[in-house]
Amino acid sequence: AGKVISTVSYERGVRVLSSQYNLESGSAGSAGSEEGGEGLFYAQDLKHHEGRRENSPGEEAEIEDLRLYSRYEHSARMERRRVLVDEHGTEPMQITPVFQGIGTHYADVWVGSPTPQRQTVIVDTGSHYTAFPCIECTKCGEEYHTDLLFDWTKSESFHKNACGECESGGSCRHSRCEFSQSYTEGSSWHAFQSRDLFWIGRDENDDVNTQLKDKFALEFMFGCQYSETGLFIKQLANGIMGMSANEATIVRKLFNAKKLNHNLFTMCFQRHDYYEKEHGVGSGAMIFGGVDTRLHTSPMIFVHGLKATGWYTVYMTGIWIRKGGGEGVMGDEGQQV
Repeated sequence: AGKVISTVSYERGVRVLSSQYNLESGSAGSAGSEEGGEGLFYAQDLKHHEGRRENSPGEEAEIEDLRLYSRYEHSARMERRRVLVDEHGTEPMQITPVFQGIGTHYADVWVGSPTPQRQTVIVDTGSHYTAFPCIECTKCGEEYHTDLLFDWTKSESFHKNACGECESGGSCRHSRCEFSQSYTEGSSWHAFQSRDLFWIGRDENDDVNTQLKDKFALEFMFGCQYSETGLFIKQLANGIMGMSANEATIVRKLFNAKKLNHNLFTMCFQRHDYYEKEHGVGSGAMIFGGVDTRLHTSPMIFVHGLKATGWYTVYMTGIWIRKGGGEGVMGDEGQQV
């Protein structure tokens, strides 16, 4: 059986699109929406392939680009895709690679000036805020992460939010603006709100990364973590990047700054059962401000999203976990759920 990668695209309050691709067979389901209403979300039966067109050799090559590569090879291929999209005159968008973490996917972000520092962040559609450990964070798992703790003292553009500058979720404590986040599985972090030059880029600070900076960098609020618990300590990525429908997310900020034409992003990911700290295991891509329809192999379909902001929410009628599996599963104690 081929491995399945799933693409989920979100346009807050306007549209939500998704696609799923089978890298071995080329099968796929995809979805999108028109403007208006509360937002739309995708739901598709993967067995439905009626009317599916065949991929051209060029499209097959693009799908092949999403297979496993080292961090360097994968980043370079994603950049070639970005250039290709730009040359075709499509609307402004950014394509960036994602990598396999420990049960997660993460991306590279760059923070600070004049010498930016790389941080890796889990891409999380179920939370609002971006945060990663800074130099005053103790017992924060630096030995497990891909990069050193962020040293804000080396950034000339760094700004620590004062009590009168608290943003979403923040409150005054210790003469600075602090906030925190807890997660369902038990992990948590505490941080002070900060602002600095920030962009999502490549794995290394080369000429291409500078081009991405020139086009997409902006001052962005994030959490400088001084404490963390649970899985955050030993995870591969340094921190987390919330990608919900909240105003604090990077996509919304890029859109408001007119660096993207659409308040929209696409996540296309592949799952691997292993990871690699030094070079990373390429495991998909994100597209900010658009959708790469060259990967779509079936028509888009739509269902309504229930909220325009906050959490992505749909009305669920059932879950099927295997062919012929029915609508329920048995719990550990024999109880149907």
